[in-house]
Amino acid sequence: MRRLVLAAALLLAAATAGCAGSAREPVSAAPTGAPPDAEFSASVTQEDEVLHIRYRLVNKGSGGVYVLNGVPLQEQTLSVRPAADAVYVTGRGGHIAEIAKRAFDMPDTDSKAWEAPYRVAGHLVAPGEAFSEEVTVALPLHRRHPYGDDVGEGVIELPDPTDTVVFCVGVVREAWQPPESTPALPLFPHLSSTTSNQHLFCSAPAPVAQ
Repeated sequence: MRRLVLAAALLLAAATAGCAGSAREPVSAAPTGAPPDAEFSASVTQEDEVLHIRYRLVNKGSGGVYVLNGVPLQEQTLSVRPAADAVYVTGRGGHIAEIAKRAFDMPDTDSKAWEAPYRVAGHLVAPGEAFSEEVTVALPLHRRHPYGDDVGEGVIELPDPTDTVVFCVGVVREAWQPPESTPALPLFPHLSSTTSNQHLFCSAPAPVAQ
């Protein structure tokens, strides 16, 4: 009997170990309609243990757009204090990680609940204007999602190994804004209402050594 109990315990431990880190990234809503008319360029280069990201977006359309670049150092539900080098880092499948300044959905789960959605700030780019930014990201990469690493199905981890990265920025037309957003304080909730109006502009995949 003791041997049977021990064998069962070993099988349970093996099954639990096999599930560790197997939780999947939460899904965000797909954008509706055509993306804004914009010209986007980006580069990702590595220097020792640092990634240097440079990107530029030119608004070629007739209406303004918001670049959702205002990621805070800590998730906030009301007034957001963006930090220039703050980014989100999530897995993309394979050995690819996405470094981003963008909105995400609130995870659809019965295991956790949030009193209010976290938010990201936007920067308005008028028609014909350009917006550029340089971002520095330290290596090794650590996953960061506005709603954390565990939404009730286990800890979500980055691909192991991660040997490729892409950089993405979320863009939303000025014509759509959430009710709580104002021109003086453009804040966008991490909800499907934002992601369904958000279009991602991304760099080409770039190699990374960690």
